[in-house]
Amino acid sequence: MASKKDELIGINLPAFRSGIKDLGALLAGAGKVYEEAAGAATAQFGEHILGEAGERAPLGDGGLRESGTVEGPVIEGKNYIVFVAFNIVYARMRDIGGTIKPVRAKMLFIPLRPGARPGDPTLVYGVDFVLARKVVQHGNRYWSATLDELVPRSTELIGKQAIVIAEKKLEGLKGGGA
Repeated sequence: MASKKDELIGINLPAFRSGIKDLGALLAGAGKVYEEAAGAATAQFGEHILGEAGERAPLGDGGLRESGTVEGPVIEGKNYIVFVAFNIVYARMRDIGGTIKPVRAKMLFIPLRPGARPGDPTLVYGVDFVLARKVVQHGNRYWSATLDELVPRSTELIGKQAIVIAEKKLEGLKGGGA
């Protein structure tokens, strides 16, 4: 029969406490890594939205595509926020459509060939240009369709990407290595 002394398991308390502190530091570090990964994933999602919308933007409209910007992420409360926009005056008009009216003249000058500019005395009406009181432009929903498609899934997509980013950063911690 074994004695009471044989049934006990000994624990080195200073080593145990040190191990617990190391584990706590490791977990705190992992939390920080996941938080940073969420910010990086949010920024990547903003770039993804911009790229998708840019692909849908009207062809031949390089100015619109080049005006796209992503700012952030910034922390607002407990959330990462990214600002995505097309910073050109007619971006919204290209998306939803609308009526274009002259502001400083009675008529809009509409060139019919490249290089035709108002005031050029060599231009021929109906061949090089026409005039119009207004132009109705139909939107192509390059921006709103992208948002309608991607924003409802944003939490899921950002979360999955954040995990991928964090796991890559934490890979060195696997197997007890730091």
